[in-house]
Amino acid sequence: MEDLFPLLIFLVIIAVNAIKFFAGKSKPNKPAAQPGEAPPKRPASSIEAFFESLAEQVAPKPTELPDWPEDRERPDYAQEMDEFEHARTEETAAIVPQPSPPPAPSPRIRIRSTGPSLQIQGRKNLKRAMLAHIVFSPPRALDPAFKNTLAK
Repeated sequence: MEDLFPLLIFLVIIAVNAIKFFAGKSKPNKPAAQPGEAPPKRPASSIEAFFESLAEQVAPKPTELPDWPEDRERPDYAQEMDEFEHARTEETAAIVPQPSPPPAPSPRIRIRSTGPSLQIQGRKNLKRAMLAHIVFSPPRALDPAFKNTLAK
């Protein structure tokens, strides 16, 4: 019984929309606009007018710059950029690439643990050991030996 009331409201809404649809179909079509003529504008709904006014309020407005002080000279940015580019091309022309010797191979360091060797058997135990290492080891940010290459 309690589901009957929402069903009736739903059916009434469907019936009203169907009546509006068929009433709109029975109206004669408006005459088509002439090829060189702009189509007639329909009046904006209240929602459209609200969003248009909201867009006008939120739209960025150009900022007016204050006048340049008369006692200071206005910089010529284009000339400064040309000078910079000219100096840069002179520097790169003066630098001749020198062949560098191949880097020496780094010595390999073998680490031997003095404690007992641990055998981790099974995937589940390996995951637990890795998780325990992450949780119980000190953070690398506090380790003075850790060199963060991303920060450089």
